[in-house]
Amino acid sequence: MLDPETREWSEELLNKLDLPTDLLPDLKEPGTKIGELKDGYCENMSNNPNIILPASHDTASVVRSAVVLEV
Repeated sequence: MLDPETREWSEELLNKLDLPTDLLPDLKEPGTKIGELKDGYCENMSNNPNIILPASHDTASVVRSAVVLEV
């Protein structure tokens, strides 16, 4: 449903599948800030951490967050 060249929803494919585009979320890049925790969840924290959009699947998230100890 995603056009890999434009990195947008493929309206052509969605129309062929008779899927309404207005039901789909806006696409955002991994690493984008998408919000903050509600105040009630942060009572024991010194700050309110940002909510960051992760990579699209678990393997990409692991690779991006892995710590390299030796090269």
